[in-house]
Amino acid sequence: MTVTRRRWFSLGVLAVLLAGGFAVFAVWRGGKADSAEPLPGIAYSLGVCHTYPEPVGAAGYNNIAASVSDPLIVGGDVAASTDIGDGRHVWMFGDTSRDLGGQLVPAARNTMLLVGNGCRAVVVAPAGGAVIPDRDDGIGYWPMSLVSSHAGGVTTLTVSAQRVRGEEKAFQFTNLGPALATFLIPDGGAPRFVSVVDIGPDSESRATVGWGAAMAVDGEMAYIYGTSNPEEPLVFGFDVRLARVPLRSISDVAAWRYWTGTAWTDDPSFATEVIAPVGGVSQTFSVFHRGSTWYALSKRDGYLGTDLALWPASQPWGPFGDPVTVGLIPNSADDRTILRYMPLAHPELIAASPDSIIVSVSRNSEDLALLKQFPTLYRPYFIDVTIPPKASNQVLNGPEPG
Repeated sequence: MTVTRRRWFSLGVLAVLLAGGFAVFAVWRGGKADSAEPLPGIAYSLGVCHTYPEPVGAAGYNNIAASVSDPLIVGGDVAASTDIGDGRHVWMFGDTSRDLGGQLVPAARNTMLLVGNGCRAVVVAPAGGAVIPDRDDGIGYWPMSLVSSHAGGVTTLTVSAQRVRGEEKAFQFTNLGPALATFLIPDGGAPRFVSVVDIGPDSESRATVGWGAAMAVDGEMAYIYGTSNPEEPLVFGFDVRLARVPLRSISDVAAWRYWTGTAWTDDPSFATEVIAPVGGVSQTFSVFHRGSTWYALSKRDGYLGTDLALWPASQPWGPFGDPVTVGLIPNSADDRTILRYMPLAHPELIAASPDSIIVSVSRNSEDLALLKQFPTLYRPYFIDVTIPPKASNQVLNGPEPG
C-alpha cells in the first residue's frame, strides 16, 4: 500500500512561524505532552459564534439545520461528527455552498464546524477555502468519518476522506482513493491543520478499498472500515473490510493490521469481507456500539437503495448479522428530484431518549433552480432511530425545505 504524505510543518516550528505566531500548548512527542513547545501546523481561525439552545434529539437538530444562517456554510452534505473532549463537537461537511456577495456558489470540497457551549462557529482556513486543502493538481477531499483523542489540553482529530475529481455543476465525480487528515485542537481554541496523507495511488476503480469509509474507537484501539464494490452487474452495494491500529498510531498506515476472518495480518490483500456487497452498505457509512452490541448503519445498496438498515455484531469485526430495516429514505422520482443518501450515526449527541440515537441523512437535488429557491435543501436532516433496532418501513423523508 503506497502512502503519499503532504507535510505542512517541520518539527512543528517553521510553519507556526509562517502561519503568524506561536500557540503555546502541548505538542505530542512519543505520547507525552510538552507545554514548552508551540503546536505544529497551520493556524486556523473561528468565524462568527452563532448562539443557540442546546439541541436534543432529531427535532432539535432539524431546528438548527433549518434556522442557522452563515454565508460560509449555506449548504453541504456528509455531516460527520465526533466529540473532541473539551465540551465541544466537530462537524465536517462535504462540497459546501457559500453565499459570496449574494451569489450562491460551490466553494469548498470540505468545511468544518466547532460546536459546543451554546456556540456554533465555522472554522476558517487562512485562504478561506477547504480546511483539508486541495492537492496541487486540484484533487479535493470529501470527509467520511472522524475520530479523536484528547490529552494534555489538546485533541488530535483524525479525518478520513475520499480523494475526488469532478465538477459540481455537472454532478460528475470520480473517487480516486482514501486519505487521512490530522488536526490539533487546543481546549477552547481553533484547530491547526497538520497534514493530509493519501493512501495508495489514484485509482478510478470502485473495487479499490476505500479505507476510512467508517471509523470507530474502542478504548485505546481504532477500527478503520473500508468499502469496495466488485463492479459486477446489478451489484449496487459495497462490501466492508476492517483494519485496526492503536488510536495513538492511527495515521501510521504501516501499523494497521487487517482482519482475515480469523486473525490480524499486516497484509491488506488478506482483509476479508465482514459484510457482503449484495444488499451491502453505502460507500460511506457508520459503525458504533451501544452497550455490548456493535452496529453498522447505512443505506442498503448505496445511492440507489431505499432501506435505512443496521447490521448488529458482538465485536467490531463481527460477525455481522442480517440487516434490520428501520425505515425508508428513498430518492424522490417527482419533479422535485430530491436525493437522500449517506445516513450517518451520531452516538455522541444528546438523543431524544435513552433507547435512541440521532442519525443524519444527506439531501440534495439535481435541480439547480430548486436549490437556488431552497438553499437549505442542501443540508442534512435528522431522524431518531431506536436502539436495539425495530423493523419498520416508515418513510423518513425529513422535514420539507422551506
